[in-house]
Amino acid sequence: MAQAAHGVLAPTVHDEAARNAFVQSFRRHLAEEVLPGVPNAYRTRIEPAFVKAKGRAPQHRRELRPWMTADP
Repeated sequence: MAQAAHGVLAPTVHDEAARNAFVQSFRRHLAEEVLPGVPNAYRTRIEPAFVKAKGRAPQHRRELRPWMTADP
């Protein structure tokens, strides 16, 4: 949804409008398709692998970042 025209806003050129549309679409994709799967991935793959490798539960989120980013 494009922003409504307003007198104090600069006019939007085509490239800027296309870029804004892409960002909006990409954010929607992440929110609806990618992010809902993160908790399931953590519970089923990341946490068990971490506990198996380290012998303990993760203590904070910074420990998990390499594990989360390596997971497909």
